[in-house]
Amino acid sequence: MKLAAFLSIAAIATMSTTTATPTQRNMIFVSGYTEAPCADTPCLPEHAPVCGSNSVTYENECELDQANCNNAGLNVTQVSYGACPCGIQNE
Repeated sequence: MKLAAFLSIAAIATMSTTTATPTQRNMIFVSGYTEAPCADTPCLPEHAPVCGSNSVTYENECELDQANCNNAGLNVTQVSYGACPCGIQNE
């Protein structure tokens, strides 16, 4: 009987020290994660227009980055601060 009790306690102790904490469990799923998804990084409502290399005026640098993130392969860079020249579409 003492042996069974000892083995039970030893098994419980082993399980409690090898079980991952909730934080450790969550980290397993994000080990290769490098950047937040686009939806998780909202832009502030800041009016600071920038002109993109696609000749689109974006509300701010963050909005330009969001456009790149939401459209794989877009790869727009900022060419200047302020709106693009007249007649160019706005984002």
